[in-house]
Amino acid sequence: MSRPPLDVTTRAQIIGPLGELRREPGRSLVFLAHDPAVVRAVGDRAAVLRSGRSVERGPVDSV
Repeated sequence: MSRPPLDVTTRAQIIGPLGELRREPGRSLVFLAHDPAVVRAVGDRAAVLRSGRSVERGPVDSV
């Protein structure tokens, strides 16, 4: 089942609090997304999965 992408307002309501959570000392966050822009907004590091296996990982700006 295909789902439409989130509208800008809903995306901001989700990404804002997640970005704040990741800045808390000692906090880790695992976030799954298909949109690289969302991943960059939420995390510092990313992993690319293909068929359930990690094929690339590193800083979000270089993955």
